[in-house]
Amino acid sequence: MMSHRPSCSLPLPEWPWILQAALLPIFLLLIYGPLSALLIDTLGFIITEPDRALEILFLSSRRIGLLLQSIGLSAAVTGTVIAGGICAGSLIWQWRTGIGRYIFWAALLLIPLPFTVHALTWSTLLASAGILPGLLAPQQSVHPWLISWLVESIAFLPLGICLSTLAFELVDPDRIEAARVLCPDPRVFSRIVLPLASPLLFAGAGFLFVFCLIDYTIPSIYAANVYPFEIFAEFSTSYLPAAAFLLALPLLVVTVALVLLSQRPLKSVIQDSMWTRREWQPEFLLPGWFVAAQRAALGIFFLQAVLVIAVLVVLAGTSADLATTLLLAGPDSLTTVAVCLGATALSLPIALALASRLVEKKRISNAWWIAATIPLAIPPPLIGISMIGFWNTPGDISLFGTLAMPVFAVMFRFLPLAALIIAAQLRAVNPLLLDAASIFGRSRVTNFLTVYLPLILPGICIAAAGVFAFAIGELGATLLVIPPGHSTLTIRLYNYLHYGSSGSVAALGLMMTGIFLAIVSTGFLLVRRGLRTSRIHGDKPA
Repeated sequence: MMSHRPSCSLPLPEWPWILQAALLPIFLLLIYGPLSALLIDTLGFIITEPDRALEILFLSSRRIGLLLQSIGLSAAVTGTVIAGGICAGSLIWQWRTGIGRYIFWAALLLIPLPFTVHALTWSTLLASAGILPGLLAPQQSVHPWLISWLVESIAFLPLGICLSTLAFELVDPDRIEAARVLCPDPRVFSRIVLPLASPLLFAGAGFLFVFCLIDYTIPSIYAANVYPFEIFAEFSTSYLPAAAFLLALPLLVVTVALVLLSQRPLKSVIQDSMWTRREWQPEFLLPGWFVAAQRAALGIFFLQAVLVIAVLVVLAGTSADLATTLLLAGPDSLTTVAVCLGATALSLPIALALASRLVEKKRISNAWWIAATIPLAIPPPLIGISMIGFWNTPGDISLFGTLAMPVFAVMFRFLPLAALIIAAQLRAVNPLLLDAASIFGRSRVTNFLTVYLPLILPGICIAAAGVFAFAIGELGATLLVIPPGHSTLTIRLYNYLHYGSSGSVAALGLMMTGIFLAIVSTGFLLVRRGLRTSRIHGDKPA
């Protein structure tokens, strides 16, 4: 039988709380320092130039149409991804004790793959099929919104599959078995399984909608103008952070509201998750049309994974051409690795401190949940704009114009995700092991290093691999804060996509994918090793 975690907070060693007192203010400074400075600058702008502020705040018919188009695209992508995720995720869940676990890890591996790589892959395929006359040619015969929906849906499909699989995993098997005594399998699945999985499905759909709405990478490649790109364009022409913030207000109202609504079921899932579970094999006799949809969704996922690598290899050309492109991108590669490593190393201790606050069952944890999830609703261009205003200060010692700026931008965007991942791992730790360590351990430091840290190591490894992988593909904020004379692989690839240099794009995309797969695969291998170690030490499923 499954056992639930006690309602008390996770017993942490005492000395890390000292680190929390130092690390949590750093989190607030990095995230809410730039946002506060942007808000103060906006208030001053409203006082000094009220007419201009009202003009920007006024929603013209063009901006209303642009916002509605962006919301429509995000809704279409979210609906497609969640539907595909439910189909493929339910099949992976039914195969959970066999091949399903490997498919799940493969989907998890593809989640942070940069959008620019997806855009290159499908642009090439559409051009070869005659749907596009050439790589990102301006006179395309298909509507840019339709192409953007297709590519974004395929790019987000691995995320939908993982969210759906996790949602089904959290369903109580005892309730399913009790219902199957009275009802046929199709009714059990529709009336029991789906409603029980719906909290995480709705939370995932909310965050997925926000991620689609605030990112402009894929739509801008296909000349589909979305609202976040309007923020970038406004700042590029006026260089007024306050004007960009006022322009972003309608978008922020939507994204912040959705994040706050979605974080409640996510919080419940993390804080009330089981640290032991009963192994079982769910087998359902479902209608033929749904089985066909399951296999189709899983087939699209496998096709996507194969096509990404195949198209990059074919377009990369000869080994000489590939070597030339990689040599020219050498400085950008070093910059990318430096930014990713710096952001990952600085994010992990702060994320661990924040995660320990998120799992507490106290009222103050509600405030920390809001503080941790609000950054996920900020459009990337606005993140870069706020950081420029905050860090661009006069003086001999200034971080503006250094590589610290893209590092902070990556931390702004992905540190909250790392904290949520580690928080989920904290709730998966068996408290009996920590109680035993506190009784028989030599010291608090020894207990932390030999017991507590190994138990949470899988979550730390996933968080580290996630931050590094997402940092490789970050574009919206980095594009504004990258210092002169430097660039990242994603920025170079984004520029190449607009110029239509397919060979160089493919070589660069292949290089990015290789780095990405190497880092994420290493993280997952460490996770599997950590899980195996935790089982050896007695933290086994009941």
